[in-house]
Amino acid sequence: MSLVLASAASAADTIKLGGMLPLSGRASDLGITCKQGSELAVKEINAKGGVLGKKFELLMADSKANVQELVSLSKRYIQKDKVNFLFGVVSSGGSLAVAEVAKQEKVIFMDTVGSTDTLTKEKWNRYSFRSGTCNSQEANSLALYTASKYKTLTKFYNIGPDYEYGRTMWDLFKAKTKEANPKAEFIGEQWPKLFIPDYTSYINAILQAKPDAVFCTLWGG
Repeated sequence: MSLVLASAASAADTIKLGGMLPLSGRASDLGITCKQGSELAVKEINAKGGVLGKKFELLMADSKANVQELVSLSKRYIQKDKVNFLFGVVSSGGSLAVAEVAKQEKVIFMDTVGSTDTLTKEKWNRYSFRSGTCNSQEANSLALYTASKYKTLTKFYNIGPDYEYGRTMWDLFKAKTKEANPKAEFIGEQWPKLFIPDYTSYINAILQAKPDAVFCTLWGG
């Protein structure tokens, strides 16, 4: 009985954080730096006494930048490890999936890198937040800067990953660019799968189209 009470008291004295980041594969550069930052923050905060007298306990797992893996990790963290907060994720598709789990389980989720506006607009829920920028901030500011500083650029070509992030960024960029520069043309678009090893055919198609500028949202090494 005393052991059970001691265990319960120990759990009550900590705040469990469930981190989910790509620590292997093409997206690991982003994941590893986020992991290092979270470890440093936890160390510094705990050294100062924690938050409201409670220390942080950091759990970390490799999400492999895979949506299904993120969903499984989220549920395991909540149901088995009893975390108080979820955080991490570097892709928009993953952010939306984890946000849905957070909503169902009523656990707060802090999105670190996934930037889809949908997370905090159309599919917003009271348990999900973000600490970084969203697609509209990035795409709109780039469109306005380009229209202002590079007025001779009128023919744009897109290459982006074939999922929420890539397609939303292109739609936003086109709309804001056309608004700022009515002469703008969008002469082509390509949607390779994320992390494919060879882009030769896509590059050749872009060269043949001869755009003034390429809007590229590929990421991950």
